[in-house]
Amino acid sequence: MCDSMHFYFLSLCLCVILLISLVGFFIVLYVRFSGYLQATGYSFFSVLLNTGRYGEALLFSMLDSRKSQKYIIPNVYLNTYSGALTEIDLILITSKGLFIFESKNYSGKIYGSEHKLYWDVYYGRKKYQIYNPVLQNRTHVNALIHNFPMLRTKNVYSFVVFGNGSVLKVTSNEIVIHRKMLSSVLDRLGQSLPDVFDLDEMALLFATLKLCSNPEHSVKKRHIEYVSSLKKKHSQ
Repeated sequence: MCDSMHFYFLSLCLCVILLISLVGFFIVLYVRFSGYLQATGYSFFSVLLNTGRYGEALLFSMLDSRKSQKYIIPNVYLNTYSGALTEIDLILITSKGLFIFESKNYSGKIYGSEHKLYWDVYYGRKKYQIYNPVLQNRTHVNALIHNFPMLRTKNVYSFVVFGNGSVLKVTSNEIVIHRKMLSSVLDRLGQSLPDVFDLDEMALLFATLKLCSNPEHSVKKRHIEYVSSLKKKHSQ
């Protein structure tokens, strides 16, 4: 009887410790994601349950933790040259320029080059393809220049950021990195790049681009329909 009571007590203590640890983990994660949640309007659990949003939230929090003066804008929708709608995952505005991020929170091995239309992803025994994120982000940069002709191409930088659980077998002259490499790459760029925007210009860019962030549902629906039509076109 004593042994069974002792086992029950230990089990109960273990459950309580695990529960407290789990609650603590979610609290820490919620605080870490608070800036992203506020900027996007997403709920905490919708981010946890969506791989793409989770990766963007991690990326946003890393950028937000940087000490330099900056603005971060998620989910920016812009028209391209052709009139189609494209979505930029994250834009970082600093005195050094605009940094355009395409977040790919994938696991597995990724094979591709900047000139190949589709990249191959191997996860376990499964293989599937994704649209070339370098080309995807190039479209984002071009759309930005198209809508804001006062910007110079040389002051806009493309970043494709993959999850740390992936293995990258990619050849590209543009920046394609793991999330864990982001801070060091930005630090190196920050040391080598000249200042091109003052604080007033940064604030103006933020206020203008913010108007293109998190649009009404009909705009998002139009973007989703366009992406779906592209997938159907290239799968034929």
